[in-house]
Amino acid sequence: MMYDIYTAVIQTGFNKDRKILNLNDEVILLKEPENNYDAEAIICVVPAFGKIGYVINNFKALPKGCFSSGRIYDIFKIGIFAEVKFIINDISILKLNLDSRNILNDIYKTSSPSNLI
Repeated sequence: MMYDIYTAVIQTGFNKDRKILNLNDEVILLKEPENNYDAEAIICVVPAFGKIGYVINNFKALPKGCFSSGRIYDIFKIGIFAEVKFIINDISILKLNLDSRNILNDIYKTSSPSNLI
């Protein structure tokens, strides 16, 4: 039996005060291996906006029931699709689309993940 996996994203930078995500929006989560501050950093990309924030990796800031970026980092190789299920202030809770793991791997064999950002 497969369980649903939820994670949380916080918007950063210029997008911090903008309402970009809405319920049921689809986003792309991509590993960011070149991040100097977090070896397990995962960015959140909205195709119309580009990079809007990060998956939370601090258990103190993570909503209950959500997995941190460190916990989901090894679930996929490059990226995974996720759907916005809840929005609480500046945090969006996402449900991972586990079926999309291999789809994104196949797409990126022919192009660079940075093309989405």
